[in-house]
Amino acid sequence: MESTAQYWKPVWGALERYWKAVTREARRRKAEVRNVASGSKRNRTAGPRGRKKDFPDAERLVKRLVARELILSFVPDAEQRLWRTVTRRKYQLTRNRVRLQNQLESFSGRGPH
Repeated sequence: MESTAQYWKPVWGALERYWKAVTREARRRKAEVRNVASGSKRNRTAGPRGRKKDFPDAERLVKRLVARELILSFVPDAEQRLWRTVTRRKYQLTRNRVRLQNQLESFSGRGPH
C-alpha cells in the first residue's frame, strides 16, 4: 500500500483485521501487508505527472518491491498504536488545561497564585 498523509490509516486497520483472520493461510503463502511512503524521492518514478491510475501504480510498486528499491514505512502493532494515541490525547488535554488556566488568569488580572 502506498501511503499519503493520514488517509492510509483506516484502510490499514481494515486490512489488518482481515489479515489476522487469514494468518494461517497468509503465512503459508509468505504474504505480507506493507506500507510505502509515497513522498520519498527514492520511491518516485520518472513517469509523467498527472492523474494516478491504480493498476499501473500497483504494478510499479510490486516491481520496485521485488527489486528492493522501496523505502518501507514503519507501522507499529495495534497495541503500540493505541498507547501512542492515548499518550497524544493526554498531552493535548494537559496543554488545553494549561492554556485555559492562563487565559482565566489573564482575564482576572491576577498573577499565577
